[in-house]
Amino acid sequence: MKNFLLSVSVTMLAATALQAQNAAFTGQKVNLDGVDHQLAPAATQRAQAPASRADGDVQSLDFTLAFQPYTALNLDVNVGTEVYQAFQFSATNCELYAGKTITSVNITTGCYGNTQLNAIENVNIFLSEDLDKVPFRSQSGKLGTSAWTTYKIELDEPYVIEKDKPFFIGYSCKPSSKNDYYMVVDGMARQSADGGYYGVLQNGKVIWDNSANIYGNYCIGATIEGEGLPENGVNLFAVRTPSYAEPNVKFDFDIALTGAAINTANSVEVEYRIGEMDPVTVPITLDPGLAFNEFDAYGIANASCSEIGDNLPFVITVTKVNGVENVSTQKTISGVLACFNKNDGFTRRFVVEEGTGTWCGWCPAGIVMMDYLKEKYPEEFIRIAVHGNDKMAVTSANPILNYFSGFPTALINRAEEVSPTQNGLLEYLDLYYSAYSVIPAVVEIDSLGVTISEDNIINIPTSVKFAIDLNNNNRYRLSYYITEDNLGPYDQSNNYAGGAQGEMGGWENEPTQVPTMYNEVVRRLVGGTAGITNSIPKVITGGESYHYDGIASLAEVSGEDYFVTAMVIDNLNGEIINAKQIKANKTSGVSQIAAPSSALRISAAEGGIRFNGEYTSASIYNVAGQLVATATGETIVNVPAGLYIVKADSTTAKVAVK
Repeated sequence: MKNFLLSVSVTMLAATALQAQNAAFTGQKVNLDGVDHQLAPAATQRAQAPASRADGDVQSLDFTLAFQPYTALNLDVNVGTEVYQAFQFSATNCELYAGKTITSVNITTGCYGNTQLNAIENVNIFLSEDLDKVPFRSQSGKLGTSAWTTYKIELDEPYVIEKDKPFFIGYSCKPSSKNDYYMVVDGMARQSADGGYYGVLQNGKVIWDNSANIYGNYCIGATIEGEGLPENGVNLFAVRTPSYAEPNVKFDFDIALTGAAINTANSVEVEYRIGEMDPVTVPITLDPGLAFNEFDAYGIANASCSEIGDNLPFVITVTKVNGVENVSTQKTISGVLACFNKNDGFTRRFVVEEGTGTWCGWCPAGIVMMDYLKEKYPEEFIRIAVHGNDKMAVTSANPILNYFSGFPTALINRAEEVSPTQNGLLEYLDLYYSAYSVIPAVVEIDSLGVTISEDNIINIPTSVKFAIDLNNNNRYRLSYYITEDNLGPYDQSNNYAGGAQGEMGGWENEPTQVPTMYNEVVRRLVGGTAGITNSIPKVITGGESYHYDGIASLAEVSGEDYFVTAMVIDNLNGEIINAKQIKANKTSGVSQIAAPSSALRISAAEGGIRFNGEYTSASIYNVAGQLVATATGETIVNVPAGLYIVKADSTTAKVAVK
């Protein structure tokens, strides 16, 4: 969404009051390019059932991927610019509706300013196999003048849906004013991009993007007619399950369902299975029933788990609707559950990685967030400031920059992304800590230290301990940050100057450029985002400590003091599952410390080959010329005793391992 969208304006729906039905599905504010936008609560009031009818054997269904309208947006483009919206009619839906015909494209109007009027009447509807290609069907149409109303534009020639031929349905228009709010969304953020395509005509080409993961789906649809439209279908739209449970202790979880057939769903059967346990079936009466694309949330109580594990599959399926097999192809969602005795687990610490830069005018909000965490949670939240495109940026941290959707953005344990500029963020961090700090971690950094060697290299002796027995097989890995305080001063851009953007921890009283000293600044990332291969043994016995000697360069550390943060990475999902930080200093008793250098050094280590410094990748060959291992980043690669040829970028070295 950052590609061409400079700003998004938002007006709230005046015609509909939305209420959250279930606290398990709640909305949030998000930030885009420094502007806050209110999203809808994820469990809205039930939508009005779409029109359906049956004339003899011919049935009709108003199909859409969107729920009830929540609000409308517009793009800050020049008046008269052609703008587009579309959704994808997926291969799954093509199979479900193959042979049926689309007779109209249905568009829900937004509003002009805060009125109940729609000012955009002329539109061009289209059907296209590819959004970057010329549509295979297009025609003009007219919308009415009422806001928040769905208008049908009949196709000049009905389109027959073909199996295995997905396509897009959409329309374009030209707003006559920046007060036209024409992008009507349902406010239900989704992982699927199918319903959130939008575009702008620039230099004769439509530039497409997608906002489904922020604002939900656009309120566009189509009328489908034919014989034998699907019956007895319900989609499993979302689930909310705990990430941890104690063995044989009952817990609850929540599911969200949507109608997915022409007839009303009055009852369902839900089956869930945890790990290798027997599946459990739960009947649910839907009162009132769910018509097509109606949404509701339900709680399932008294679930339990007797199997011990850190990543047990948790599979939930809506198996039956109205007593017969569910025809929906979106009826299953899979998650994971950790189940072990709470007393066996460990204190959980949280790593907050913030993407920031001196050039970023909204990034003072990130400084405010980090200062808040330092004051209130000095030990609980480990703070990491990852700079990009400024004098404090370092090459080794580039892999994590790809995780940020923009600046400023913060990642919590690489499991959740938040925006420092969003309203209420500090309160949200308090709630986050309250909710997750009580969940034990399956691993702890048992001990962490540093020793100084020559050439500005430090050794990082690290011990980890797990709560339960595991077949690790390189899933859990160690990674390290070297960070430093008191860098600068550098001029920080400040968009909060003058107070027009409201309060921001005192930055509203500062000028547009503020000389600033920076803390928690990354000087080196070791192990990248995936962690160091084989840094934790393949087979783990709960309660035992396992040792690894990490290494890192201090080439970019300019002062005497620095911080070392060790993290355990779950390489299945990239999350940080626990971490520990210590403060260290360059010991003055070490003699002949070489001048800072990031040049690659390849040397023998006990039972392996050590890599120090920066390089892209390395290949390790035995004397027979066979490739035996590869390496990336500062690490030790374990190999049997012998002589090896190592090729790393333009460097070749012979290493004798004892």
